[in-house]
Amino acid sequence: MYIGEVAKKTGLSIKAIRLYEDRGLIRPPPRKGRYRVYSEAQVDVLNLIKEAKLLGTPLSQIKGAIVYNRHGE
Repeated sequence: MYIGEVAKKTGLSIKAIRLYEDRGLIRPPPRKGRYRVYSEAQVDVLNLIKEAKLLGTPLSQIKGAIVYNRHGE
């Protein structure tokens, strides 16, 4: 799914999603032409990040807690 749909599903802004990608909290999604294509697994991670932020967890701690499998999910 494209970033606009991810933003709607997670309640995060497109700017926040890109920030989390730039800071390494989520892996950069593959591209289809010019567009990033996000997986459901990435949406799940973004929802976890959102919840952790609501609890006051700093991004640096969130980043250390996220573990990906060998397929990048």
